[in-house]
Amino acid sequence: MRSIYCYCLFLLLLPLQVDTVTIGSDTAVNRFDTQQFLNNGDEVAAFAALEGGFALTSASVQATMRTSFQVTGDIELNGGTLVLGRDLMFKEVSNFKTLGTILGNNYSLEFAATMTCIPSNIVANNCLIPFLTSAAQAGAVLTVDWSFDNKIVAIGIDANAGLVITYLFNGTTLTFADSDVPGGVTDVRAIRWHPSALLLAVGKKADGGDDLYTYSVNSSGILTQVDSDDVGSISAVAWQPTGDYLATAGEESSAEIRLYPVDSGGDLDIANRLDVDVSPDQKVENQALDWDTTGSYLAVGLEEKSPEANFKIYEFNNQPSLSLVENAGDVLPKTVLGVSWHPTCPSIIAIGIDDTTDNLRIYNHDGSLGTVTELTSLDLPALVRTLHWSPDGACLAVGTDKDTEELIVYSFSKSTFELTQVEAFDFSDNVRAVRWDHTGDFLAVGNDDASLYIYGSASSGDCFTFSQINIVLKCNVEFKDCCIIFSGDTTIRGRGKCLTIQPTCTLVVDTESSLLLKDITIKGVQDSNIQFMDNSSTISLQDVTWVLDDDYTFTNGHFDVLKDFEVIGSGKKITYQSEVQSTIQECGKMILDDGVTFSYDPVTESRDLLLLTFDTSELVLNGATLHSTSTGLRLTTGVLTVNQESFLSSEGSVDSESISLGDGINTEKNLCLNILPAARLELLQGCLAYNNV
Repeated sequence: MRSIYCYCLFLLLLPLQVDTVTIGSDTAVNRFDTQQFLNNGDEVAAFAALEGGFALTSASVQATMRTSFQVTGDIELNGGTLVLGRDLMFKEVSNFKTLGTILGNNYSLEFAATMTCIPSNIVANNCLIPFLTSAAQAGAVLTVDWSFDNKIVAIGIDANAGLVITYLFNGTTLTFADSDVPGGVTDVRAIRWHPSALLLAVGKKADGGDDLYTYSVNSSGILTQVDSDDVGSISAVAWQPTGDYLATAGEESSAEIRLYPVDSGGDLDIANRLDVDVSPDQKVENQALDWDTTGSYLAVGLEEKSPEANFKIYEFNNQPSLSLVENAGDVLPKTVLGVSWHPTCPSIIAIGIDDTTDNLRIYNHDGSLGTVTELTSLDLPALVRTLHWSPDGACLAVGTDKDTEELIVYSFSKSTFELTQVEAFDFSDNVRAVRWDHTGDFLAVGNDDASLYIYGSASSGDCFTFSQINIVLKCNVEFKDCCIIFSGDTTIRGRGKCLTIQPTCTLVVDTESSLLLKDITIKGVQDSNIQFMDNSSTISLQDVTWVLDDDYTFTNGHFDVLKDFEVIGSGKKITYQSEVQSTIQECGKMILDDGVTFSYDPVTESRDLLLLTFDTSELVLNGATLHSTSTGLRLTTGVLTVNQESFLSSEGSVDSESISLGDGINTEKNLCLNILPAARLELLQGCLAYNNV
């Protein structure tokens, strides 16, 4: 019979608190030749010389940069916020690896000549995991897992509650669904979902009754106990990838590992259970049992009993009968606390060790030779208790005992086997469990501070704000896999260089904001990659060449031509649909180059939304076409210069719908028509009205 217990469970957003640090000094020069990691509230002082780069440790971090020196090395904003306290300049051999928000405070950001691609490290960017939400618990969270459809999170609580708890997750919010106490109140150490069904396996510390349980769970997260077995304390459970078998491991000296056939309803075939005795007796740790993706091998982490191997791999066979036969292993100096097979490279496995040197290791397993070979290792300052690969194998989440950073996320190179730190979080407590969902978009974390945390994987679709900043180029730069919102008054000074916007990048001018482009060539312009938030958004152009890759539409916002603005792209079209007025300012010149069409098609019935503000304002048709819908276009005050063979095209049939030169009333509104030698202006269709007076 199911026991019913009542607990008060609260959903809380719990921001992580860390002590702030000032790196360097405002009075004496300090040189830092390794990458500096900035936590929330940290500050880089005026005389700190950063020669190894810097990284914000998470997307929730806001840190201030006040260094007077040029910065060298990798720059990783990791989705966080960088506040400028003075101009920030990068010198050669620097890479802008990941983006975040930059609050410029009207200071300059000068890219290095080596920053040719921004961001330069898309793999690491995909490992970003900004904090989303959390749920407070009645005890430490010892184990966590996601249902196969990613809609339900299950956790196990220590002896303070002894609970199995389920939460519904909708991508942003955890909602409590159900809880149960399997048997007596003791540690729930192991939880794993069936790979393709809403079945849950639960293992707990022995309390005199059953220790292994299976539950069926409905789509609302309600738990129904199906079966159980009394086998002694269980520390880990793992479904074989077919879902037909369940492996368990624990402290029972006669059979540390057990393998159960399980039917589709979750019933355990106890009569045909396979018991495996690890000799000498070595208990299996809480996170140290995992199948490879083929279902052929089971990795086990064991307590250290030298000279016996404490990292073992067993080969599975179910014909003619169930068997687990030791295939490979290694003798390690301390207990193996966690194991995780790589999801796309089935011979690679990560392990965590109860040590502070070489305690995170990556191995290659050769089943045909029965060997494991170490590929790489890292020294973490605290023992590695738990680890788990993202589904694509690009990211490895690691949980450690209490130190300065207990949750660390690495990007992983499948070619070089290199682990690169991307994120680090300080909980000031032991992290007991980490688990990616099956898309790799979210990470669940359980720890000793009695909370379940959910982090969300940042992607190239996340938009970051660059506010009140003057960006300076020193080389040709390519923006890709990014979304940048320019807020306030922001400038990009090209110094004659080229900025290429790839189709995977979008630049957005924010509400009540302006972006000044100066002395720059913008390549790759098309509809999707330069946008205006609303009609209060402005882009100003001074000595700019705009190269169209495809047709482009001004749907809202407006532009101001301050000096030369040349549009290149034979066969391409710019369509003006905004309902607010754009201008060619005093001494400004808008040049439509050979084969370009400018189509005036506003959503309002206004003929005056392209304004030449002074008699020195100039619109140049350099082999281009100026087109108007039946709304009509009225050009006044400035100069229309015609070069080469250029064209006018109107959908209007009467004067009020025409392309009009002058307003027919005010001589000050006369438009000067300047046709250069050998040039020709042809009316392709519709009505042209010469209304100068």
